[in-house]
Amino acid sequence: MTKQTTISVLPKLRSARKLTAIILALATTVVATTTAIYSSADAIGSGTAVSSASGKYAYTNYHDTAGATKIVTADFVAVVTSGTNEGKTYKTTVSTTTLGPAVDEARANYTDVSGRILKQVYGTHKVVSGSGVSYSKQTFSSATGNSAPKYWFSQLSPAVGDGWNVKNLDKLYFPNCVNNSDGERTRPFYTYSNVTATSSLGHMNKWGCSVSSIAMIFKNMSATTSTTHFDFRTDTTANLAADPFTIAMANMQFPIITYNSSTDKYQTTSSIDPMYVYWDRIASAFGKTAYLVDLGGKTAEQKANNLAYYIGQNPEGIAVRINGHTLVFTNTTRTVVTPRGAGLPAGIVAPIEITEQNDEEITEAEGKSNSEPNNTSGISTFATSIYDSQFTAYDPYSTKTSNANNVNFENSWTYGSKGGIPDAVLLYYFN
Repeated sequence: MTKQTTISVLPKLRSARKLTAIILALATTVVATTTAIYSSADAIGSGTAVSSASGKYAYTNYHDTAGATKIVTADFVAVVTSGTNEGKTYKTTVSTTTLGPAVDEARANYTDVSGRILKQVYGTHKVVSGSGVSYSKQTFSSATGNSAPKYWFSQLSPAVGDGWNVKNLDKLYFPNCVNNSDGERTRPFYTYSNVTATSSLGHMNKWGCSVSSIAMIFKNMSATTSTTHFDFRTDTTANLAADPFTIAMANMQFPIITYNSSTDKYQTTSSIDPMYVYWDRIASAFGKTAYLVDLGGKTAEQKANNLAYYIGQNPEGIAVRINGHTLVFTNTTRTVVTPRGAGLPAGIVAPIEITEQNDEEITEAEGKSNSEPNNTSGISTFATSIYDSQFTAYDPYSTKTSNANNVNFENSWTYGSKGGIPDAVLLYYFN
């Protein structure tokens, strides 16, 4: 069912993210306040991050090449891109005086007062006095993500994790579904756990990992639909919050759902497969833009670096594709240092913006997700690596908190049934 083809050439490679453009534009911004808004997690510099009881530090190094006395000032700007202080920038200037040739640090202390934010800061040097001093610009991004718990949706059960409404979804059918090679037209949207036969499982139970993963990320972003839609589960019209059902309906462009009282079934005449994911279509419905990073052909270490980097840029989570299954990564202990003004770090794959024009191409190359295990032993028999334990996962294909909700990736259902970091082929994120 699942095509394992990876995408090697797609149009419109994105050379610079919107966030990078925003940060560059802020280089000349003067912000009056010195109040610093930053994460409780360490910022990353060219050495070990420094912490204290009062908070965490971002820092930048400079080097005296002549041994002259000098005063160097460093400006640190924190850019808040999500949370209650979204859109605000905060600047802190620090000065340091050093004698002799040495590598020294200018540090700024950033403490978290706003909750979930993207941890992004850059520092610049200005040589006030002295000579023979080299200085550089450096961007520091925390790749650890925010440690606050994220949302977890199970595609198998509405009663675990953060839960979601499945009222009448076991009666919702898609008789005109374009795909029918696996009984799509006669399967309901969702089946309760008393249904165990694979041939009878609902669309969500069998193929719902991608839409559930998107739902988790959008819920972490507090995203709702840009326009109002009717939700037949609650008989209300509203800007709908993200959950596995609303994501699937966005994928289908919110089709009309009708009820047949003689059969006690709901159905839609749409031919769109609810689980054949169109990333741009879903993102657009929630006012977001979707991006793809192709990890095909990369080593396990390179894949780990890319995952860590994009988690640092997207603390609400990234969707990771492993052997046909999709789950969410939110945190990592791995770090990636980003030189300012030099583009992406070495080995980091440039993202592809998913648009209406390339959405279908990407979807066809990826194929429909399939959450059924490749391995039923519960012990990973796939390619594993030393990097597997460095990531935090939220896995939609489980009803157990112990292997799905805010767990080390090595403890996840995916790790035992689908594979490790070496098997990751794609990642997706939204902004």
